[in-house]
Amino acid sequence: GQPYGGVRIALPQREAEVLVDGYFVGTVDDFDGVFQQANVESGPHRIEVRHQDFETITFDVNVEPGRTVTYRASMRPLRP
Repeated sequence: GQPYGGVRIALPQREAEVLVDGYFVGTVDDFDGVFQQANVESGPHRIEVRHQDFETITFDVNVEPGRTVTYRASMRPLRP
């Protein structure tokens, strides 16, 4: 198989949903700790973070085998 790496997501909105390449993989709370990460095949991936009260965050990442990429940000509230 293809080697794996990881994506860690550090956002205050811990209940936000995380999608990798369009597939739900968990919530931010599952991937924000020192020993927590989304394990994905090495190569390019599109990460999407969704929450009903905030603007969706979408970013592209290139995962290297055996390495973890950490994304830090804060979601902007949706305007009423």
